[in-house]
Amino acid sequence: MTLTFRAWTSFVTSETRRNIQSLDILRDLGDAQKQIELHADGKGMHTLDAIIEAAKEHILRNADTYPPGWLEQFKIHLERLENDAPTCEIITFPGFMSGPNPPEPGKKYLSIFASLNQCFSRDTIHGASNDPQQDPEFDPHYFEEEIWFEFIKLLRNLGQTTPLKDLIVKETNPGLNVTTDNDL
Repeated sequence: MTLTFRAWTSFVTSETRRNIQSLDILRDLGDAQKQIELHADGKGMHTLDAIIEAAKEHILRNADTYPPGWLEQFKIHLERLENDAPTCEIITFPGFMSGPNPPEPGKKYLSIFASLNQCFSRDTIHGASNDPQQDPEFDPHYFEEEIWFEFIKLLRNLGQTTPLKDLIVKETNPGLNVTTDNDL
């Protein structure tokens, strides 16, 4: 039996103008302390208030459509999002690491990933037959919860914020023609 699992990761990749700094600045104790102080005021790179609010609104709007027990699970996740850090890891990679659009030869790229540590999607796995040699049917139900799109929007907004904005030539993936949740 072979099951393939994917990481719960959203990404945005952009071409850059020059070498950039990444979250590696947090290795400097002074910079790390500054970010901790900013976080106490709801600022800095560790704040995800917009994502938490979007998740809350989506879950409450759809509460009557969930199977038994899901709403209770989602409430636990929301509580963790509000009270426990980190809930999302933002990872930078100095190179091209995404799709569907390919890199252009000779260009330099920056890939930014948001990895969700507490997944809201609920997968299903069922036996496909009585034959123990047949693989089960597995559906991870990716992208059924809107929080994914909020993370991609967060990453895209990072690319539109100085100083990162000054380093980026253009977004390559998902691409400028991708503008709605349905497109994503």
